[in-house]
Amino acid sequence: MNNYNGGEKTQMSKLAIFDLDGTILDTLEDISRSANYALKNLGFPTYEQEEYKQFIGNGLHSLCKTSLKENATPENCSKMFELYTDYYNHHKIDNIKLFDGLFELLKDLKSQGLLLAVATNKSDSLAKSIVERIAGAGFFNYVCGSKNETYKPDPGVIIEILGALNIPKENAIMIGDSDIDIMTAENAKIQSVFCEWGYGDKNSLPRAEHYVKNTEELKKVLEEFIK
Repeated sequence: MNNYNGGEKTQMSKLAIFDLDGTILDTLEDISRSANYALKNLGFPTYEQEEYKQFIGNGLHSLCKTSLKENATPENCSKMFELYTDYYNHHKIDNIKLFDGLFELLKDLKSQGLLLAVATNKSDSLAKSIVERIAGAGFFNYVCGSKNETYKPDPGVIIEILGALNIPKENAIMIGDSDIDIMTAENAKIQSVFCEWGYGDKNSLPRAEHYVKNTEELKKVLEEFIK
């Protein structure tokens, strides 16, 4: 999944880097179920699914700490992390959904020669597993998740993808649904697109170059970017 299809580099030099949760995939139900399972087993209050939109995007350690609130001791965070991880690994695609029209758009852009990558704060192995199950092996030119507790908005994930695919910064664009994604693009000095269908609040964002309400608007932005 981390190589060009067929192992051959193309002449196309434009790259679209997508966030995963809230941008390509609606994973909120599985995330909330996993977190509530962990919290319930620890004897702490749980949350409604929609409330988890405020907790996700900064990695699992942050989700645990935020949802535990005043109970976020190192011991409780560690226990929640373990319980969440075990449950999520067994249920990670139970209720997962692609956002409307996204996969069709990706296939169309891929056919036009646009390179595709994923940059997520999920662990690297988990991200690769989910993407392969949903999109198939090799659909994305590169998938990069969190490694060594390094999370977006650290630009390392973008820098790794650009280096692996030999793409200059000016030929890359980041597509995401949160302030974290826009900040990551800013830190990596690449263009950004904010997707309003996801979990983030556009009013709390650093300024993105583009804002899109649906896949048709995203298609127009990316087709212009390809030119």
